[in-house]
Amino acid sequence: MDISVHIVGTGTHQTVLICLPGVMSDSTEFRFMVGALANDYDFWLIDPPGCGDSEAPDPKTLGRGGYSPAAMAERELQAIDSCLRDCRRPVRVLIVAHSLGGLVALRAFADPDLRARYGQVLGRVEGLVLLAPCDVFLSQANPALASRAELSGLKVSIGHSLGMVREAVAQYLTGSFYASHCLSREEVDHAVEVLTNPGKRNAFKAMLREALPFDQKTRQPNFPRMMLQETWYTNVNLPCEIIWGKCDQTLSVAMGYMLKDQLPNAKLTVIPDCKHAPNLECPTQCARLIRDADSQIAARTLAPQRLTARVR
Repeated sequence: MDISVHIVGTGTHQTVLICLPGVMSDSTEFRFMVGALANDYDFWLIDPPGCGDSEAPDPKTLGRGGYSPAAMAERELQAIDSCLRDCRRPVRVLIVAHSLGGLVALRAFADPDLRARYGQVLGRVEGLVLLAPCDVFLSQANPALASRAELSGLKVSIGHSLGMVREAVAQYLTGSFYASHCLSREEVDHAVEVLTNPGKRNAFKAMLREALPFDQKTRQPNFPRMMLQETWYTNVNLPCEIIWGKCDQTLSVAMGYMLKDQLPNAKLTVIPDCKHAPNLECPTQCARLIRDADSQIAARTLAPQRLTARVR
């Protein structure tokens, strides 16, 4: 499977930000943050499987779990490994990830199997910046997302021909932004394109179904599986800056507080007038938080190690 990575920047900066978008999105969702940070960073913007310019294999061909967080993490780690091999200079690496992309990023560092097989790649990453990342523990499904996971292609086709799909998408996305003027026509166009493209729509639906261990028929959570994956968080031992919109209606900010306590080395910043997409609603503030987090991570990395010896 081909994974698209958009390399943006001068190619001379010391630090590379690897950006992983949320569900139903691609690398373009970071465009405002790129503009705010381009003077100091280079970017590797990843289109996940089924998104943007990456391939979108039929979920039936991939089999069960083909679009699960673990599977997506593996493909994105392979893409990052390829970029690191092609990079002809030493660089520092941070990962910036939004929503489902945050869940995928955490799975990459938490999953014992992925850590064993991709330890060399993971070891190059110095820190995570997570924008409203989905936690592995969710007591009930989001009704809006659950309904989209079962969206009928026929229903979309008929609705699109009647002009209803675009109207419904615009209405939903407007409600997803605290300040509706932050919603651009590009976001609506992109969402409509995903829903009306059979390959991307099927990939999007599979991502939603497989994001968390829920029974597909009853929509009840598999708590033992969730709690097992929660124990893996102890493996995520690098600094994590978590950024959340206080008014987020997709993933409640309460999840952010829980995630901060679940991860060994996490800090949470809550943005008051913001919903689920801080990178689009508050790119300047996100850029400042990323710079601050990077400065702290760099200081920690470069700090001299204190050695002690016991003398008899």
